[in-house]
Amino acid sequence: MKLQTKIIVALVPLFLVVFAAHSLFTYQTAVANARSNVEREAHNIRAVLMATRRVYHQQFIKSGLPVNDTTVGFLPAHALSRISKDFPQWTGSGLVFNNVSDRARNPDNAADETELAAMNFYRENPDVKERFVLVDAENNGEFYHYTQPIWIEDYCLKCHGKQPDAPAGIAARYDSSYGYELGDLRGVMSIKIPSKTAHQQAWAAFWQGMLVDLGGYFGAFVLVYAMLVRTAVSRLKVLERGAEELAGGNYEWRSGITGSDEIATVATGIDAMAGRIGTRDTALRDSERRFRGLIEAAPDAMVIVDQRGMIIVVNTQAEGTFGYSREEMLGQEVEFLIPTRFHEAHRTHRQEYFRHPVARPMSLQSLLLGVRKDGSEFPVEISLSATETDNGIVVTNTIRDISHRKQLEDESRENRDTLAHVARMSTMGEMATGIAHELNQPLAAIATYSYTARWSAEQFTACPPELIDSLDKIEEQSIRAGDIVRRLRQFVKKSKSEDVPVDLNSLIGDVARMVEPDVRQSEVTLDLNCHGTQLSVRVDEIQLQQVLVNLIRNSIDAMKDTPDEQKYVVVSARLYGPGVAEIAVSDLGPGLSDQETEQVFEAFYSTKKDGMGMGLAISRSIVEFYGGKFFVESNAGQGVTFRFTLPLMCDEEASRAAA
Repeated sequence: MKLQTKIIVALVPLFLVVFAAHSLFTYQTAVANARSNVEREAHNIRAVLMATRRVYHQQFIKSGLPVNDTTVGFLPAHALSRISKDFPQWTGSGLVFNNVSDRARNPDNAADETELAAMNFYRENPDVKERFVLVDAENNGEFYHYTQPIWIEDYCLKCHGKQPDAPAGIAARYDSSYGYELGDLRGVMSIKIPSKTAHQQAWAAFWQGMLVDLGGYFGAFVLVYAMLVRTAVSRLKVLERGAEELAGGNYEWRSGITGSDEIATVATGIDAMAGRIGTRDTALRDSERRFRGLIEAAPDAMVIVDQRGMIIVVNTQAEGTFGYSREEMLGQEVEFLIPTRFHEAHRTHRQEYFRHPVARPMSLQSLLLGVRKDGSEFPVEISLSATETDNGIVVTNTIRDISHRKQLEDESRENRDTLAHVARMSTMGEMATGIAHELNQPLAAIATYSYTARWSAEQFTACPPELIDSLDKIEEQSIRAGDIVRRLRQFVKKSKSEDVPVDLNSLIGDVARMVEPDVRQSEVTLDLNCHGTQLSVRVDEIQLQQVLVNLIRNSIDAMKDTPDEQKYVVVSARLYGPGVAEIAVSDLGPGLSDQETEQVFEAFYSTKKDGMGMGLAISRSIVEFYGGKFFVESNAGQGVTFRFTLPLMCDEEASRAAA
């Protein structure tokens, strides 16, 4: 409800109450005035009646008229009662008057109950000159009763003194109303006026005055209302508009209200306050602008939270880091930026930090995880800085996404592990050369001794054939073991690269013998499909053996969990095209995914838990060095095929090499 309406609502009842009170007072005054008028009118009537009564009474006595039925009507006491009865014929006022007594000679002058009460009153209060009361009679209704006492005077004693002294006509006619003495109460002059007469006068005066008062009160109401509107409401509206302007940030607004009253004082205070707020707001905006600039210029994500843990400020870097817009983050609990499983623990740590806020640089923070809008988690470093404000402590969280650094660290760690493994393998290669050299002599001795034992046994005709067969096998296996050791030594020894003509069919056979222990131990079936004719290429034989051994061993490792009856590795050589040969190694393992197929030739990438990830990268570099190409074909769950091509030697070159 507006103030103007409130003023109307307040003034209308107030004016109505005041007007009602004034009207009541006016009515009561009108009633009192009407009563006074009636009383004054009765007083005047009584004066006329008493003067008439006295004059006619004395005149009657002086006339010497005898008192008889004809002349008795001239007596004032008799005449007044008759005049009172005839009075209503001339007026409708209802006024009744008479001189009455409690010892009346004429029955028409006998006092009634009300008049007797008046006579008793005067006897008890002889000093009272008149009596005017409102009487509510059951038969006559409500009326005003005015009385004045009639005391016995000297001339009264002539008729009301001693009966013998009374005029002969009176003494002969009346036997009562004698024996009065001077000063006795003879009766009262009684005047009865209906109360409606006074009421009519009162209402007439009241309505006449009320119309005037109503006009005056209405004018006063309009005047007061106009003054309030001018001096209060209109100026308060100015202040109201000013409050809206200030709330909207217009601190240049001024009220323009002058004066020395309270509203002017308030307006002056508001103007001064607006100036101070404007100055502070300008300074605050400048400070906030600088602060925002610093926040936005920060290279890391900045998230500021209040004591409730609610985010109140973020920068653009925070939007990019977490994937949320600024509006989505503001007002959220800071825990929604970390994985759900850490919420309770982080909330506890946050509350503890607010109790004991100490700046914590990134170098002292434990590694934490953030969570992006898409649900992905990433490692972060966080530093904390607490600031005391008017609204309590706020904490600035500087958040740095270290995903790339962690990736580099992990890759560096993996590279160190791989290099260490390579170093160990290099050491093992050097050791293998020495071991192979050391094993050659005992293997040669075993072969010699087994041959000698077999020859000696053959000299005895009773020698069991089984013994000779066993000795043959010992000799055969020792020669075979020596051959394996020789190839191993040749494979791992450090030597200068030398390109020579190599028959791919022969190479496949040699490699098959080299991997035979692995094939047998893994229970894999190795199927060799060589080309029908010689396929000669000029390469470093050891390096090409390394390529083929790596492919076969990869296939064997890939089928560790494959059922034994499905463990097949197929090595084939064929003519790929004019002047180009192809070697393929296929298995029935689980195959490779699309992503693994794309990455399989990358250095240090391996699908095996303990793999170094260098074999295929080195193999491809060897093949490409000799002008070939490397391919991989995989159907996930149905095995994989590695193929590489090499340029064949021309016929002339192959003939010279064979010669």
